[in-house]
Amino acid sequence: MKSLEVKLRSLRAEGRKALVPYFVAGATPDWTRHVEAAVLGGADVIEIGVPFSDPMMDGVVIQEAALRSLERGTTLESICQELESLETAIPLLAMTYYNIFLHYGLSRAAGRLRESGITGAIVPDLSLEESDEWCAACDEHDREPDQQQHDDQPGEDQLSRAVLQHSSVSLPWFGTNSAIPAMSSGSKVALEDPPPDSRPWNNPWSCALP
Repeated sequence: MKSLEVKLRSLRAEGRKALVPYFVAGATPDWTRHVEAAVLGGADVIEIGVPFSDPMMDGVVIQEAALRSLERGTTLESICQELESLETAIPLLAMTYYNIFLHYGLSRAAGRLRESGITGAIVPDLSLEESDEWCAACDEHDREPDQQQHDDQPGEDQLSRAVLQHSSVSLPWFGTNSAIPAMSSGSKVALEDPPPDSRPWNNPWSCALP
């Protein structure tokens, strides 16, 4: 059982949800200090956003933070180098788009994440049907290759079967377009109002495992 799964299962056993703050790596020169502060503040898991030039699934605030980070010259390698100086006792997750890992090399990326202390990766634009190579790379280096499930992806039963095919995939993530601020209309959905078809175990408002 991988360290991320151990952590989240322990939270479920305690009957509480996880505090999981998110930081865009490289958005400020001292971004790792913010990560350290979150750890001291009681975070259970921390998501590290790796900036991408075409963040199609992010809202305006994260898009602007990613642009600022890229303008500072942030890369996956520079992020890993900075994370190596951190000493944390909680899981760190990398969250980014598949092209970042594909360009870097899947096995090389998974290995580099491990070396820097990352215990998992959320890849929201990678569908389960196309995840075999990434899952294999993560298995090789003992990473948690979390994929997000979107409303145009398989249903719950099909998703569960797909998850069982990969021993290293323990957490299906659910997302919907309505949860992302619409660039054209400006409409948003309140975080306390999850999509009606979502289940308590597979939506971003719940940290419980299935």
